[in-house]
Amino acid sequence: MNTGSDFLQTACLGHTVKIYCIGGERYQNYDGSSDVSRCPCGDVEVYDVVTDSWSAKKNMPFNGSYLDVVVVAENFFVIDGSNLYVYDPAADLWTKKDSIPTDKVSTTNGAIYSSVVANNNRLIVFCSYFTDAGSPCKNKVLIYDLETKVWSEGCAPPYSYAVSGGAIGVTSGFFAPQKIYTLQYTNNYVYDPIDDIWSVAKNMPTERRAFDVAVLDDILYVIGGYSPHHFASHSDFTEPISINEQYTPIGYSFTSLNSEPTATPSLPSESTAALLPSEPVASKSFLAEPIMIVIVLTVCIVVATVLFFYFRT
Repeated sequence: MNTGSDFLQTACLGHTVKIYCIGGERYQNYDGSSDVSRCPCGDVEVYDVVTDSWSAKKNMPFNGSYLDVVVVAENFFVIDGSNLYVYDPAADLWTKKDSIPTDKVSTTNGAIYSSVVANNNRLIVFCSYFTDAGSPCKNKVLIYDLETKVWSEGCAPPYSYAVSGGAIGVTSGFFAPQKIYTLQYTNNYVYDPIDDIWSVAKNMPTERRAFDVAVLDDILYVIGGYSPHHFASHSDFTEPISINEQYTPIGYSFTSLNSEPTATPSLPSESTAALLPSEPVASKSFLAEPIMIVIVLTVCIVVATVLFFYFRT
């Protein structure tokens, strides 16, 4: 990168060859003083994987780290606390959208932690907040309709901890029913975005926080993190772990569940594709192969006859 940063977010657009790095924290002078300190930044840098080069784009209209970024319709939707921004990479333009309404998240100290996913032209935000320092954590599901530009509230989560230490995995509805799996510690709570209900799935075998979840062919892979003995202070944390655990979601099938998936799925990986049953191509006529064989044999006979009389002459 042009300048190193941490606590940043990365995102890609479809099958483009560019990786956008958004926000984060850097050691720079942002407040005009003579001191160079570690502060959130608003930088946006783009890495081109073909030319192996970096370029700078228009900065965010704010300085932020610990952001949430999702891609919808060739735009980046960025949530910073209760604020929602949209970045149009084609126009290199930032726009502020309707923030989370204060009546839905009544916080006095401004501490809002969120995880956001895109689903059926909606943003689903799993947010945690504290009304006062030391007060119990409160959790909500807030839904932003990208067409009507209206915020609504979903069914409240069953957990009582902040979402900041967990991770989310989303199944597409292609190999497994469309669900949102929220994982933290050993808990595995499942949100159904269609019916707006919560359920409980099988716990993770390893207790952990600060891990990440990757979803490949609707199978979840939970990787890394640390195993806390207690949750009272950072002194109780253990060393980072390298454990990688695979979770097969509820209702998973090796064949597609829907002829038209509810979300754009990734193509089956080579490992999964090897397990899928082979099917004939629907548009292929059952007479195609015999006709091709006859044509090839006819051509061979004609060529052989011509050559025979040529050499005989």
